[in-house]
Amino acid sequence: YTASLLVFMGCISLSLSIKKHYVSTIDQSIFSNEYSIMLLRLCGFFCLLFSFILFFRAQGIALGLVYLAATFTVASLIQTLLLSYLNSWINKISLVLALTITVLTLHEE
Repeated sequence: YTASLLVFMGCISLSLSIKKHYVSTIDQSIFSNEYSIMLLRLCGFFCLLFSFILFFRAQGIALGLVYLAATFTVASLIQTLLLSYLNSWINKISLVLALTITVLTLHEE
């Protein structure tokens, strides 16, 4: 579950690193836009990289790639729909995903 949630979090972070989506959803930040956009890109890539590792460890290379592609497809579809119709929900959803990932990670230990 954690790997799937990390894929969703990575997609949200990478889509918010695009200036158009960043301005329409966040637009109020203590940091300058360059730093926050770079931070979102780094977080997005690290979330995706870590989810790749988790999928490959849990399912092996063949099934890990299948699960990864399927999860990424669903995450991209949901992200596209959210950015098109419900811009204001992105911040709340990313906060819930971050908290859920934290709880699941602590629960697995």
